[in-house]
Amino acid sequence: MNVVLPIGIALVMVGTHGYGLFLFGAILPDLQRLYNFDYSFAGAASATLNTAYMVGALSLSAFGRRLPAERWFLISVAVCIVLLALIPLVPNMYWMIATFIPLGMAAAVSWSSTVGVVNGIPGLNNRSLILTIGAGGGSLGMLTIGLMTGYGKDLLSSHKLWYLGAAATFLGLALIYPHISLHKKAPPSSSTWGNVEESPWTAKNVQVGVLAVLLSGLLGATAVPFTTYLSAYLTTEVGQPESVASSVWQVLGVTGALAGMVIGSLADRFDHRKILAVLFLGFSAAAALLAVDPTSQLVPLVGIGHGITQNPFWGLVAAYLGCFFSASATMRIDALGLAAFGLVGGMANWSIGFWVDSGGSLESVYAALAVGALVMVALTALAPPSSLKKDETLNEQAV
Repeated sequence: MNVVLPIGIALVMVGTHGYGLFLFGAILPDLQRLYNFDYSFAGAASATLNTAYMVGALSLSAFGRRLPAERWFLISVAVCIVLLALIPLVPNMYWMIATFIPLGMAAAVSWSSTVGVVNGIPGLNNRSLILTIGAGGGSLGMLTIGLMTGYGKDLLSSHKLWYLGAAATFLGLALIYPHISLHKKAPPSSSTWGNVEESPWTAKNVQVGVLAVLLSGLLGATAVPFTTYLSAYLTTEVGQPESVASSVWQVLGVTGALAGMVIGSLADRFDHRKILAVLFLGFSAAAALLAVDPTSQLVPLVGIGHGITQNPFWGLVAAYLGCFFSASATMRIDALGLAAFGLVGGMANWSIGFWVDSGGSLESVYAALAVGALVMVALTALAPPSSLKKDETLNEQAV
């Protein structure tokens, strides 16, 4: 396996997802002091970002056939670089929300187009490993966010950390571009989604696609609020020092980055469903600990539960879908999953913001997140096994 490809993808995801989607929640207390806004406004801002993510994913699902995967990738990543570099310059939160709209849309396209590029490269081995390492870039971004908010404020103020996301994305694009160029030279049937021959879907295909989208939506409802309100919950409601919240982000980032390699190698050999069930159980335990004992010395370890779930999930699901669908269909279903993730995550953040401003506690929110993760565990039991090879599945569709 060429290590440059997954490293480049991971660096792009550091910026587009680690910083693009999660930096807002990590520095929320600082932004509230800087721009003077409440939790309702914070929930609305986060909901805008996640809704834009949904719109971007839906747009790619609808119009993805019109351009090759590599072109969608290059356009979306370039847009993310520019916007991440512009956010520190905005004069107020209203301008920041306006920037979140194209940023969220481009971030969604960047990942689904990556799935299209990777699944469209002929003869590529270890796709699960490549995709999970790449998806783990979001967690690596969270790690750097934790380090910078905990120890790097003297070097760079929190609202200027978006610059680091832009730099990481640019570096990742520079590493990936040679592979994109080779991909363009491949036969059209390998590189262009619209030229991939589709087969009729069986009942098993429908079941797999529906479950993938449903799990993606539930992940948005649980994992997105987990990080959005994490720093505010620990420092404001619980009264923990900022160093504790920073340590959670660091553990989360380290775990997510390492989990991509470990989980990816396991997914190429074992049942995707069992791996997903274990990840969801770990996430449920992390949310439960925050709800039951947020002052425990074990609180930094809750980052493990989120780190092994949020970003590795996307690599696992993309590889799992690839066992049943062509590269083109896999891209479109993955985009629908991202849309569900953005829509439900945005609705959850918006609702929680109003809940807290109306007198509700974030403690009860984390208890609900723990239950939601258990529902996801139950749903994995309904998924067909992924041991069936893709070519066998396509033959079954043709019968």
